[in-house]
Amino acid sequence: MYAYTATASGTINVSMTPTATATYSGIFAYNSCSNIGVSCLAGVANAGVTPRVFDLPVTAGTTYYFVISTWANPTPNTVAYTLVIQTVNCAPPTNLSVSSIGQTSANLSWSNPSGATSWEVAVQTLGDPIPSGSGVTTNSNINYLAGGLTAATSYQYYVRADCGNGTFSAWTGPFPFDTKICDVAQQCNYSFIMRDSFGDGWTGGTMQVKQNGIVVATLTGPADADNLNPITVTVAMCDGIPFELFWNNGGTFPGDMGISIVNSFGQTLFVKPSGVGSAGTTLYTGVVDCVTPACLPATALTATSISDTSVTLGWTPNGPETSWQVFVQLTGLPAPTAAETNWVAAPTNPFVITNLTAGTIYDFYVRPVCSSTSIGPWSAVKTFTTALCPLANQCNYSFIMTDSFGDGWNGGTMQVKQNGIVVATLTGPADADNLNPITVLVPLCHGIPFELFWSNAGTFPAELGVSIKESLAPQATIFTKPAGTGTPLTTLFTGTAECFPATCPKPINVTISGVTQTGATVAWTESGTATQWEVIILLGGSPAPTATSTGVLTTVNPFVFTLLSPATTYDVYIRAICSASDVSFWSNKKSFTTLIANDECINATVVPVNPTIDCVATAPGSILGATASAQGNTCGGTDDDDVWFQFTATSTQHVISLLNVVGSTTDLFHVLYTGSCGTLTQIACSDPNSSIATNLVIGQTYYIRVYSYTATAGQTTTFTVCVATLPPSIKTNTTQYTNQQLVEDVF
Repeated sequence: MYAYTATASGTINVSMTPTATATYSGIFAYNSCSNIGVSCLAGVANAGVTPRVFDLPVTAGTTYYFVISTWANPTPNTVAYTLVIQTVNCAPPTNLSVSSIGQTSANLSWSNPSGATSWEVAVQTLGDPIPSGSGVTTNSNINYLAGGLTAATSYQYYVRADCGNGTFSAWTGPFPFDTKICDVAQQCNYSFIMRDSFGDGWTGGTMQVKQNGIVVATLTGPADADNLNPITVTVAMCDGIPFELFWNNGGTFPGDMGISIVNSFGQTLFVKPSGVGSAGTTLYTGVVDCVTPACLPATALTATSISDTSVTLGWTPNGPETSWQVFVQLTGLPAPTAAETNWVAAPTNPFVITNLTAGTIYDFYVRPVCSSTSIGPWSAVKTFTTALCPLANQCNYSFIMTDSFGDGWNGGTMQVKQNGIVVATLTGPADADNLNPITVLVPLCHGIPFELFWSNAGTFPAELGVSIKESLAPQATIFTKPAGTGTPLTTLFTGTAECFPATCPKPINVTISGVTQTGATVAWTESGTATQWEVIILLGGSPAPTATSTGVLTTVNPFVFTLLSPATTYDVYIRAICSASDVSFWSNKKSFTTLIANDECINATVVPVNPTIDCVATAPGSILGATASAQGNTCGGTDDDDVWFQFTATSTQHVISLLNVVGSTTDLFHVLYTGSCGTLTQIACSDPNSSIATNLVIGQTYYIRVYSYTATAGQTTTFTVCVATLPPSIKTNTTQYTNQQLVEDVF
């Protein structure tokens, strides 16, 4: 504690400056000992080493007490400091700054709130105490030249105003700065753009910019008030000298810190996104070049106008280059090194590569030629697949992707294939697209079958939707998969790409009706004038027919299929026979599933009754192709795919179990009925796959209705049904037995 008695009424300036790295300290003024710690007149405290400064009005003859304190948790700190009390005769300078810092000089500037015409400046080694004597007099507060400095040295300066009456203001400062390792003429400005991904600042995190090992700037990042806005700091750098960005302090949340470096030509040299990099490491090293733009790798590579043997390659240049080297190879091979010589000179951007192989996956890289002695690094890889046909035989099909929730496909993907080759991968809308559909144009080869394969379900497959529009006018929609339908890892659609109007157009609007266990009727719309057609039916999932595939010739539309297998999925295609030499492409695939044998109660499958609890005899079951039945049902789930079973009770209680449940869903419901199919009475429901039926009548027939809980159509679940018999209850009596009787007669 210090005591000070004012010799005159007025204002004094109090400055306490920590002289070491101690933090969490402050100084407070009181007008009596009894008020200490109770009511202070003024004071300031902070956690850093900056001076704690305040002005205090005083009255002549009054004694004031100044208490310096530290943070006492968990233990008191020791703080080294200097304390200066000055009389305030006029307002001190404000807004100190430094510019044009060279090796031996710097321009010092400050604001003049008192209207002074003369000042005293004191330039010191960083860390020196507040001046105790006079400084150097100057009549300019703008770009005062401080000379005679030492290169690569840390300095600070103080300044005070001449009040004009033989007195001075309080000293203002210290303002720190570092002299450079080169003169101003050899410097250029690099920009360091700092971001915080959470928006609360770097929270104590810092990075250092060094040249030749000397710290030329310390970056403290955005502040809390900057939120998510980036903050740019310009650092004067010396030409031709190496520099590095060193992450010296991670702060409280290092994962939030991001930074990028932009040179004097506006080129981005380095980007560290939030969440990458490690504190205590050098993030970037390079050599400052104030004369020539950097020879940076190209970005945003593109492959367009892809034919069977050629492709147009493009990229975004990021340097001064006017020519490039392009390297193309089969995909999967090691990336080219700096010593690679099997490149092709590319004097233009874009650039056409020829002599490729049809239906082949390639990788390509490009690097800039900035001069005869400056060749930049190779770009990141760009992969493309050559087409199966020339450009003249291609046309664009539209794939319109939707997400019913509006948060994107979440990793879901679909592949467009021709002849088994992936020609495009669809990734769907992004989160930012919300509920808006996204359209991708995919070039397909005329006359070649193509398919849409659901290659990855993603996190929420039920949200994915897609439709396909053909290229020919009027760009009709030839396929739609609404959200909630379809099965991942299956082929959703097959067809043949058509880029030119056909002389013999293929049939359209294929429909299936009258589906039974062993038959179905197919109908279509004739697009031309044909009166004869060829119909082919294949097991579901079979490869699409080719031009040489043969089916059944018919002049009848509709056409009836017979002798089919129950509960089996089939794919149907039709093509028109316009003449002996003019045949259409096959129609788009139409699939259907024949009815299952026990789709209705009247055809319920008989389940054998096991005489014990063991399921030795069972009956197979499947809901593939099942439809809704008319019988009443008050149980849960959606009974739109129910199948029926029956058994004759041999006991008053039986265990009903659905075993070996596999397929598109394993959540099944089963319902137990008594009576006849026309007048059934519901007696039990079960969502679990096992239930106990009680109070049964021996010799009576009971019906079991099984269906999937989900309302999504097209379920493929299979299972087995077991009806087992519970053992009789254990009976007791009060007969007394000897040990021998228990062993010989009972056990």
